[in-house]
Amino acid sequence: MNRADVLLLLDELLEVNPGTLIGNESIQEWDSIAIIGLIALADEHFDKRISVSQLQNVNTVDDVIKLLLSKYEK
Repeated sequence: MNRADVLLLLDELLEVNPGTLIGNESIQEWDSIAIIGLIALADEHFDKRISVSQLQNVNTVDDVIKLLLSKYEK
């Protein structure tokens, strides 16, 4: 999976038109449902477990992409 694929998954998660997100958007305004959706997306599509503490260092969509595409232990 590449960056463009992740952006499309995040577009779907946030229920925006495909191609809406470009990466520099802040996630600070995401509600709890979006955050829970992100955690589920990471598990389903990336077989990764993301904790709330990991998300404390995430500020933008690009940060989310880096987190999802990074290779770290589950």
